[in-house]
Amino acid sequence: MNEADVREEVIAPLIKAMGYRTGTEHNVLRELSLTYSRVQLGREKANDPPLRGKADYVLEAGGRVRWIIEAKAPAAPLDAAVEAQAWSYANHPEVRAIYFLVTNGRQFRLYVTNRGPDAAPVLEFAYEEIPQRLAAITNTLGPAAMLRDHPDIVIDDGAPLGPGLRSTLRISSGRLKVHRVEPAIAPIDQMTVSIVDGSASRRPDGGITVSYRTEVAVNVLQTMNEQIGLNIVDLVTDDDVLSTDPAHPTVFRAVRDLLIPKGSATIDINTWQHEKAPVDFRVQVAIEARGHLVGQKFAGSFTSTMRMSFDMPGAGRKVLDFKNFGSFELTLV
Repeated sequence: MNEADVREEVIAPLIKAMGYRTGTEHNVLRELSLTYSRVQLGREKANDPPLRGKADYVLEAGGRVRWIIEAKAPAAPLDAAVEAQAWSYANHPEVRAIYFLVTNGRQFRLYVTNRGPDAAPVLEFAYEEIPQRLAAITNTLGPAAMLRDHPDIVIDDGAPLGPGLRSTLRISSGRLKVHRVEPAIAPIDQMTVSIVDGSASRRPDGGITVSYRTEVAVNVLQTMNEQIGLNIVDLVTDDDVLSTDPAHPTVFRAVRDLLIPKGSATIDINTWQHEKAPVDFRVQVAIEARGHLVGQKFAGSFTSTMRMSFDMPGAGRKVLDFKNFGSFELTLV
């Protein structure tokens, strides 16, 4: 078996199995000619001729993310010279490949280009291992994996919301934990609320808005949250950046005023059973959250107050006040 056999009998089936096809979105470029200028080679003489090379395979995921394969004959050692040659192709300004793979058909070694030609491989496998390891190899080098792990760079020209953050952020996860309720209400005391998604952005007039969506594992509590509008929460602060100082936290506030009409499906907070509202209920909610940044986490404490007012026939106007004290943590990406 020679180098041509390695290409046709070993490499071609492998890249096809991973999802690459010539002339498609996930393209295969074979024997790509490359020219190296005297500047690239560190030469100073203007009359030094350019050096030319030829990359055996350049794989393109989505037409933009590249990695290369350098093939050798089975008897050829995968030594430092081979690694340096493959790196020079991967690092060429016309290629700019993320990875380079060297193989003699028996052994395969994958390297990260920007770590240089002398770095250790990040993945090694033998030809006999390909059937068992194909899924793992594809999860690193397949088109979907390459696009997943190396997304397009988006320039963010807005002012960051905090050190190391972008000007707009996604809340990937989080939680609210109620530590105390006044007056005590057993199902709410020590309740944990999951924050399932959300965002943070700067308002046009200054300050920051944080929006998030919550879920509670207990169905009746989730229903109550949805009814009083706490399943989707919008908070604002006048601060332009998120604080990193626990002694001077960023303070977010939200206010909500809504009406639960008579006859609407609701929750009786005495029995925690579903019922129809016997009268019109006015619900006023105010939230204050104080937090600071630690890396990608924004965490702190919160208080929330809820006032329910309603008119009972023959008993006049009634007002019920509740207050929650707790902690929160958001993961920002």
